[in-house]
Amino acid sequence: MFVNAIEEAGKYTRPIHTISKSFRSNTIIPGVATLFFVNDKAYSITCTHLINLIVQSKNINKNYSDIKAERERLTPDGKYKRNLKALMMKYKTDDKITVQLKNIKLNFRNNNFAIPEERKYC
Repeated sequence: MFVNAIEEAGKYTRPIHTISKSFRSNTIIPGVATLFFVNDKAYSITCTHLINLIVQSKNINKNYSDIKAERERLTPDGKYKRNLKALMMKYKTDDKITVQLKNIKLNFRNNNFAIPEERKYC
């Protein structure tokens, strides 16, 4: 009974794994979510926060890349801490802000999916 249910549900669900990192942290934070496909056009349902993460991931990663590049140009002198704090304020980041994000889509036929425009989802 459960084998049949798992096989049937597997036709309509796909996992998405995420990993993220906060500023000045070496801890990798794992996450997982599910897409539920509702028709043959591959329309799916998932959590709003997951869609937001997927949409924002490119900007989050670019922002972190920019921060790292500017941080490497800071002179390690008596003003380093003050300059680093100013840099963090410039990019509106702190130790709790996600600065790196990777989404891993599993078992997609072409390993790609489209994100609808924001007004199309609730």
